[in-house]
Amino acid sequence: LAQVGALTLRGCCIALLPLRCSLEAGTMLFLDWCSLGVTCGMPRAPSASLTLQATGFEVELCVTCRGMGGAVGYHTSVLVNGVEYYFSAGGITASDRLVSHGRHSKPDRIFFGFSQHSGAEMHQFLLQYFQPGTYDILRKNCNSFTDCALYYLLGH
Repeated sequence: LAQVGALTLRGCCIALLPLRCSLEAGTMLFLDWCSLGVTCGMPRAPSASLTLQATGFEVELCVTCRGMGGAVGYHTSVLVNGVEYYFSAGGITASDRLVSHGRHSKPDRIFFGFSQHSGAEMHQFLLQYFQPGTYDILRKNCNSFTDCALYYLLGH
């Protein structure tokens, strides 16, 4: 039994994980993973599926694995309501489509939640820390920006 906002969820342990789907804008579907045969070692409870209305700006993490001369690294960016925000030598850039991961790559998109802050608010706040010309591949890169952006938007 878990309390989420005003809803009480009945299911197996914390096996109620959000599954992103397109039922309607702002709706998340929660599935009882135990009813699907996913075991977690906790006692079973009656199977349940329900929806939870979410408000705010949808936040996603985009990740692409890239090879660099025998080493592997990751390029990351943040999507806020479908607008990509990323950091490079030119500073923070916003784009209406995914451009920073390259034309021929398909980045993994991971739903992170909903924010009360818009992408424009996040952009304005982080601009002072991620100015053009301050990019450093090891110390201040796209991953540093993504970490700060997610923290600003979601608090974690």
